[in-house]
Amino acid sequence: MEIREYLRQLGKRAWLLFLVPLVAAGAVGLWQITKPANFTATAVVVAHPSAREVGSPIQYSNSFNAAITSDAVVNAVARKARISAQDVSDGLVAATSAVNSYSLKVTFQGTSKSAAAVVPADAGRRALHLLVAPIIASSENALEGAKSDSAKAAAALAVFDKAAGQVVTKDVYEAKAAEVRSLTAAAANAAVVPPGSSAAAAADHANRAAALRAAAAQSQQELDKLAATLSRRTPLSDALNRATTRAAAASASLTSAKAEDASFDDPRAIVVGSVQAQSKRPTVVKYAGLAFVAAFVLMVGVFLLLGRQSDSDAADTEQ
Repeated sequence: MEIREYLRQLGKRAWLLFLVPLVAAGAVGLWQITKPANFTATAVVVAHPSAREVGSPIQYSNSFNAAITSDAVVNAVARKARISAQDVSDGLVAATSAVNSYSLKVTFQGTSKSAAAVVPADAGRRALHLLVAPIIASSENALEGAKSDSAKAAAALAVFDKAAGQVVTKDVYEAKAAEVRSLTAAAANAAVVPPGSSAAAAADHANRAAALRAAAAQSQQELDKLAATLSRRTPLSDALNRATTRAAAASASLTSAKAEDASFDDPRAIVVGSVQAQSKRPTVVKYAGLAFVAAFVLMVGVFLLLGRQSDSDAADTEQ
């Protein structure tokens, strides 16, 4: 059959060529219309852990996405929203709200309007808590370790001081050193006899100088003992100071992390948008159009095949 004949045959069945695609498009469109409506809601997560804890905005965005899609967050949000975890996972998306910004936009799309009102903000808040949880745990561990080291250092220092019979600090050493210097200077001054002094006065000066030198020598011996004791005590006291400093830093870090964690529950930490119902028109038009085109192509193919079969049957008849 020639092309012209094919076209003539198609023209005779033009109503069927368009009717079937129209029916297919109508059926698909109706199916799309009867499907449950989709609802979309967005929340902007304004609060965030400190930059030193989460790094650059890009690093923070990656960490936040990992947290918000984690099983812990998804399952908890699903329970609160009363939908399946799969629905939460499929409909939840997080992205930066602006370039180089720590603010993140969390969007949820699903068939439940009540769930859409809950999921974005709840997921964002849980993700923030999840991000700061390791920081809190790390600070707690650091604080406990520093407290333990501090207690051990304090106990070692107490044992040393008890054995030494006194607490030898740098201030005690400096006070004894000042005493030695004072006695030495006094002995030197006492040894100076003013011109014209009597023999008795000169003898008195000599006696006082000798007594002061003896006192200075005694104080010097005590100073030497203090120096030896202080040299052994200093590493112990330094260890205690280091542990105490670490404990103070860990305590401050823990307090800051807990305060940060509590701030995420502030309503101002997340700006919640309204729930919007998505229009079905674009989806209906898209799938109905695809159905029409597919059915039209199929019908054309069927007619062509029927035409070829008719030619084949005619050829057999002539033979």
